[in-house]
Amino acid sequence: MELLDDYAYQNVRGGPGRAAGDRDRLDRRDLRLGRLAHGGARGRDHPDQLLYVDVDHGVRGRHALGRLGEQRVAAQLAATGRRIWVTGLPNAVLGTPVQLSGSQQSTSEWFNTAAFAAPPNFTFGNLGRNTVIGPGLVNLDLVLVKTFYIREGLRLELRAEAFNIANHPNYSVIGRILNDPTFGRVLSQLDPRQLQFGAKVVF
Repeated sequence: MELLDDYAYQNVRGGPGRAAGDRDRLDRRDLRLGRLAHGGARGRDHPDQLLYVDVDHGVRGRHALGRLGEQRVAAQLAATGRRIWVTGLPNAVLGTPVQLSGSQQSTSEWFNTAAFAAPPNFTFGNLGRNTVIGPGLVNLDLVLVKTFYIREGLRLELRAEAFNIANHPNYSVIGRILNDPTFGRVLSQLDPRQLQFGAKVVF
């Protein structure tokens, strides 16, 4: 059995900020996930990220149909949310927190929309860039592979793959335009649980 555990806390300065809706889509089918960086008040903000990989090559022995090989691959990715830049140049309402607690957050209001106010005409608000933290990411993938060695030069490989096997909701785009009807709402999410199966004959 082989265990890989990678925890990243990085701070990369420079480069243009990105809004939560512009996040790079992670390819959960690639177990060689690199470390994502964050840039403080920049848009690419992943202050904490954990990547856990469990690879079990299994055993090989004698079977009625020949040698039997097994392999299990599991990958889990967890990361805190990116920072969101509220557009519309608003003012911050003093004494009103921007972030909501986990029990208060919902798809209809991810952050406290009452913490922002439109500035007077022809003026700029005092709100800084990327003051809102967007949704995090929790994902667990699992791949099961079993190989049947039928005879020399002939084998059968069966695969079962599950992506986001826990079916955890991972929200993606949050409305960030002040005074827009979608302001503060969850507008989209990443893929739900996906299952796929395959068989391959190698000769």
